[in-house]
Amino acid sequence: MSDWVFAALLRLYPREFRQRYGTAMRAFHRERMRAARQRGEFMPVVWVRVMLDAIGSAFAERTRTRDSSGRLNIPPEKTVPHLRQDIAYSVRGLARRPGFTLVVLATLTLGIGANAAIFSVVNGVLIRPLPYPEPERVFQFGHKAPQWLTSDPQFGEYRRNMRSLDGLAAYVNREGTITSGDEPERVRIVSASADFFPVLDVPPLIGRTFAPDEYASSPATVVVISHSLWMRRFAGDSTAVGKTLPVNGSERVIVGVMPPEFAFPERRTDLWMPLPRSVLDTPGDWSNYYLFMVARLARGSTLDRARNEATGIAQRMMRDFPQHFNPTRPLTPDLNLVNDRLVGSTRPYLYALLGTVGFVLLIACANVANLLLARGEARRTEMAVRTALGATTRRLTAQLLTESAVLSAIGGVLGLALAWLGSRALVAGAPASIPRLEEIAIDPTVVAFTAAVSVFTGLLIGLVPAWRITRAPVAGTLKEGGRGAGTSGTSRARRALVVAEVALAVVMLSGSGLLLRSLLHLQRAGLGFEPSGVLTARVALLQRAYDDNRSTEFFFQLVERVAALPDVSAAGASGWLPVADDGGLWGYEPEGRNYSNYPDGNWPDAAPQQVTPGYFAAIGLPLLAGRDFGSADRPGAQLTAIVSKRFAEQSWPGADPLGRRFRLGGDGPWLTIVGVVGDLRARGFGAEPAPTMYFPYAQTATSAYFMPRSMVLLIRTGGDPSRLTPVVRGIVRSLDPRVPVSEVRTLDVVVGASVANRKFSTTLVLGFAALALVLAGIGTYGVIAYGVTQRTFEIGVRQALGAERGTVLRLVLREGLVLCASGLVIGLAGSVAAGRLIRALLVGVSPVDWVTLGTVCLLLAVVSVLACIIPARRAMAVSPVEALRGT
Repeated sequence: MSDWVFAALLRLYPREFRQRYGTAMRAFHRERMRAARQRGEFMPVVWVRVMLDAIGSAFAERTRTRDSSGRLNIPPEKTVPHLRQDIAYSVRGLARRPGFTLVVLATLTLGIGANAAIFSVVNGVLIRPLPYPEPERVFQFGHKAPQWLTSDPQFGEYRRNMRSLDGLAAYVNREGTITSGDEPERVRIVSASADFFPVLDVPPLIGRTFAPDEYASSPATVVVISHSLWMRRFAGDSTAVGKTLPVNGSERVIVGVMPPEFAFPERRTDLWMPLPRSVLDTPGDWSNYYLFMVARLARGSTLDRARNEATGIAQRMMRDFPQHFNPTRPLTPDLNLVNDRLVGSTRPYLYALLGTVGFVLLIACANVANLLLARGEARRTEMAVRTALGATTRRLTAQLLTESAVLSAIGGVLGLALAWLGSRALVAGAPASIPRLEEIAIDPTVVAFTAAVSVFTGLLIGLVPAWRITRAPVAGTLKEGGRGAGTSGTSRARRALVVAEVALAVVMLSGSGLLLRSLLHLQRAGLGFEPSGVLTARVALLQRAYDDNRSTEFFFQLVERVAALPDVSAAGASGWLPVADDGGLWGYEPEGRNYSNYPDGNWPDAAPQQVTPGYFAAIGLPLLAGRDFGSADRPGAQLTAIVSKRFAEQSWPGADPLGRRFRLGGDGPWLTIVGVVGDLRARGFGAEPAPTMYFPYAQTATSAYFMPRSMVLLIRTGGDPSRLTPVVRGIVRSLDPRVPVSEVRTLDVVVGASVANRKFSTTLVLGFAALALVLAGIGTYGVIAYGVTQRTFEIGVRQALGAERGTVLRLVLREGLVLCASGLVIGLAGSVAAGRLIRALLVGVSPVDWVTLGTVCLLLAVVSVLACIIPARRAMAVSPVEALRGT
């Protein structure tokens, strides 16, 4: 395919040039593309550069001639004046037809502007390099499920034995509280090992990163802060370096501020601390997977080599330390470039959008080509006269292509302005879950892409009209009596363009319909709880100030006071929030069961959740059997738990779980099940419900190994939940003014964020598909209306011979529906292929969905009929007498 496209570009060069250099240029092109793929470059951008190079050098070669000795001469007196004359003539001709020019420019501006706007998003999110030196050498290092992360001993093995790396760093994500100022602030913290900043190789904006001896302190005494935190807390004051910042109740010295573009591992990171060396050097639990890793490849090494090396080390660890591994769940390294991990889930949606606007551009080009063909009919006599006076076909073609180039150039400039506005609107309306939004801008890469699209558009809209017009029969055109001479070929070309428009519209509409049905299927699946009317807020206690008893009393008082508020029907708190937080799974042992009861020969696992009384009513999770937690579920009482329906089925299939017991690990205390609740999709609409075990918060220090100090408050109300925000903040402040309240949002917003990317891209695709439908309808109308004008004499004769108005109506409608049917047949075949291309984006919908295809066909048939109505009414109004008079 690549060779075929480049061979087409070579046709732009003169024949003599192709014969002399064509073979060498093809070989150079193959090597260029191979090298670009090895470097991982974005291939559409590479092709833009190839096209610009080919067009520019081909134009230069076309303006050169050779003398008898074979040397090149450049006669500007022949080439430059012709080009200047053609441009001036084109501009004058377009100015004489302002209505035609405005319609064409509006169509081209929409097509080119949409492509430039979406490409600016693709460029900012996918193409623009990350703000690290040589980002193609930086990758994130983890394991495939079920381990995901890395334990301390495993990190040590990788760090000591991987020769393909220049550095390997471990880090931990956590949260903390800054207590300075009027209001405590919850912040996101990364504790990182000594190689962290050297691996990323980004110097601080001011100050420094951590010194080697600062990794020896436990806990850490210094911090590096983000640019956003620097601006919030210190208003950009450079003297912030050296000041102290109270984090989690301890004073930490600020030693540096990172630049604004640095936001690893996520843009919400507020500060970085050294991970004490003692944590990593002390032999730890092999099964405690809590470390993230980031690495930099050594020069000359490749990611595949690093993968193979890591796989070998993992296999050796399983062989040397078999007591720490389950052979049915092997340790499998997972290495991905940082950019791939950052934008991986967003990439297919952006590619789908880019393909959609590409189809819009093709439909717009077909419409403009139709307009140029219609205008060319009025210029057949002009072209015939110029040919009779000695103008060559090549000279006429150059003139017509120059006109197309002028139109596309103006459309490109206007499209770039539209793209600037469109990209700003896209950034403003895009969900925060889309990465690198701040990178979206109209930069030189976007300008170059727009220029290439404009050149491509100029060729596309000009070639067919130029080919048809310059081949019209001169003699027939110059005859006064030659009615309709030379129009049949042009009419066929215009009808073919409309068929192509309809086919492209079918593909776009079917693809957008599949995405819409997929989104609706996800949302209909439900999450297992009722998010409407619920306010959520994270409340985090200071570790140093609260022990287990004080933590229990604080959250019980908080829930009790909030539940007593007017219009509040339920309130509760939980350790993590479904959909928003991504928790792990814990293994457990059901009483009366053994390993042989499970397929993999291991105890089952489930998601743990710590909750207060009132949580299930607040989140809207139905209680199926038993009771809710109450004030009796306190330390010293019988240890209890509530489990989900799937947990019960997994543990004791077909039996009543109430009164049964289970325990965590191999020697933990036994917990008695007192209730069963419904299943929930904690990881979002697209995930299956996981077995879940719920522990009463007051007992979690014993039953669930630890008692979280950070809890999510959930408040169900009959009115607007957001109005409770200041009241909740006031209650927390009255209990302890040092406790921050963060992430205040409604549960509807939390749920909506889980499908925000899909909803945003689907909405844009639907919008562009609607535009394609309108353009296809306009194209059909234009062809049918022009055909009625051309056949006025024929229609008059038919009516003079007795044809009824209904016969004329059917004649016009039949022509439009034939065009529509032809486009539908071609488009349906393309829709099947497009459905397979976007299969990865579909959930619960087949790539060949007959409901969607049938709806699309019906919609286009209706649009085609509507596009034919006005020309049909005009045809029925033709007066036979006036038609036969030639008026």
